[in-house]
Amino acid sequence: MKSNLRRKIISLLKTDFDKKGASDRITAFAVSEAAFKDAGNIFVFLSTENEPDTSGIIKEAVKAGKKVFVPVVRGDEMLVSEYVPGDVLTAGAFGIREPSGPIVSDVKPDVTFVPLVAFDKHLNRLGHGKGFYDRYFSRVQTEKIALAFSLQRADEVPHDTHDIPMDAVITEEGVFR
Repeated sequence: MKSNLRRKIISLLKTDFDKKGASDRITAFAVSEAAFKDAGNIFVFLSTENEPDTSGIIKEAVKAGKKVFVPVVRGDEMLVSEYVPGDVLTAGAFGIREPSGPIVSDVKPDVTFVPLVAFDKHLNRLGHGKGFYDRYFSRVQTEKIALAFSLQRADEVPHDTHDIPMDAVITEEGVFR
């Protein structure tokens, strides 16, 4: 069931729609959130072509004097590295861009912006199936806000007891709580 939904949504993400316009609206909603405004430390993914573009969130965070951290994957664990726009990025696990800077083990992000494949009205999140974010959230307390395009909303996302729901999901249509 999860794999069927994952395939369906990934296929939809490859269709022609205004990803830039949608990403700009998602950014506007994200930086208007109290969790963003009040945060000193932001943890945000470096987006791939089928995800909302997070560069605007990063730019606004830096402009506001916030520290930005991004995920790096080592083995089965997602770790944290500080990121400054312009840092050299290399292809990490699964071809996702990662900075080559040091791993930071003692950072506590105030808000974490999370990618997903699909979500539902209960804020259940379907990821790519590796469990990196669920394992991370089981050990780190942070506001969890997923970023998605509206076409990624599903009637129901299958979930297990170890799957951690989001505190909010932001799409180009607004904020879902």
